[in-house]
Amino acid sequence: MDKGVKVVDDGLYDADVELSAIQHAHNLKLQAPDAFEAEYQNNPVSRQFTLYEIDSKLVRSRCNGLKRHECDKSIKLIVSFCDINFSGLHWTIVGFRNDRTGFVLDYGKIPERGVLIRENANEVEIKNKIYKGLNSYTTMLNSLRLRLPIRAVGIDRGFKPETVHNFCTYNKSKFALFPSKGYAGTQYRPGKNIVGKQGVECHINGSQYGQYFAANSCYFREIMQRGFLSKPGQAGSLSFYGKDGSRHRAIADHACAERLTDKAEGRVGTFWKWASQPGADWDWGDALTGSFALATWYLGELSLESTVGGRGKTKKKRKRKQRKSKVQIED
Repeated sequence: MDKGVKVVDDGLYDADVELSAIQHAHNLKLQAPDAFEAEYQNNPVSRQFTLYEIDSKLVRSRCNGLKRHECDKSIKLIVSFCDINFSGLHWTIVGFRNDRTGFVLDYGKIPERGVLIRENANEVEIKNKIYKGLNSYTTMLNSLRLRLPIRAVGIDRGFKPETVHNFCTYNKSKFALFPSKGYAGTQYRPGKNIVGKQGVECHINGSQYGQYFAANSCYFREIMQRGFLSKPGQAGSLSFYGKDGSRHRAIADHACAERLTDKAEGRVGTFWKWASQPGADWDWGDALTGSFALATWYLGELSLESTVGGRGKTKKKRKRKQRKSKVQIED
C-alpha cells in the first residue's frame, strides 16, 4: 500500500500508533480531507464562503488617529516581528493593551524597493544578505524613541534557521530576540523538545541550532484578522496609526490575503482551512500574526472571545513562568 508514495519528512508520524509517515498522511486525509489538501498538498479546495467577511478596504479603514510611533497610554507591551523571504524583510511594530487590543505603530520592508536576494544567488550570498538585512532592522529598532521600550522581537527562522539563530546569538540589542516559527494548526504539536511551561498555542522549543519560539499560526492569524472586525480601540481590535487609510493599502492587502473558509474540531484537534488568491502576498500578514503570538507569550491566556476580566493571579503566575523561559532562550 506504500508503493509509489513519497513524503517530504519520513519522521512525521506518531510511532505509538502509526508505522510510517505515509500512514500518518492517510490518517490526516481521512480525518480532515480539505485541511489535508490545503496544508499538506498545497492544493486548497476552491473557496465557496468565508467564516467572517474581511477585505482590504475594511482593514485599511481601521485607523486610530494616533501619530506614527505614538503610544496610547493604555499600551502595556510593544513587540516587533520580522518575516523573511527572497523579496525582503517585512516587519511590524505593534503595541498591545493587556486585553490584546493592538495598535500598529509602524511597519516596513528591507530593502524598501527591489528584492533582498537576487535570483540564482548562492548559499553564502543568501545568508549574508539576510544577516545584513537583520542588522539594519535591529539597528533601526534600537534607534526608535517610544514611550515604552520594545520588549521582544520575533524573527522568522523558517527560511534559513541557522543564519537567524546565529544573528540572535551575537546581536546586542536592548530587547529580547526570538528566532520564531509558525506552524499550521494541524502541525502544531508541542513535543519532547518543549522548554519550560507551555503558553497559549505557543511555546519555546529546542532544536539543533538552539531554542526558538514556536506558535500555532492558524490560531493567531484568525485572532489578528478578527481584530480588524472591531472598531479601533475596542477590546481585541487591531488598528493602524494615522487617519488616512489609503496609505496602508499594501499591508491591508497582505493582512487579508488568506481567507478562513472552514474551521472544525477533529480527532487531532482544531483545524483551519485557508484560501488565498493566486499571486497574493501575505508577508506583512505573517508579521502581524507573529506579533500577536509573541504578545500572547507575555500577556498570558486570552481566548478569541475573552476581554480584560477574569485572569488575576493566574495571569501573573503564567507571566513568571514565561519570563523564565525567555531568559533561557536569551542565554
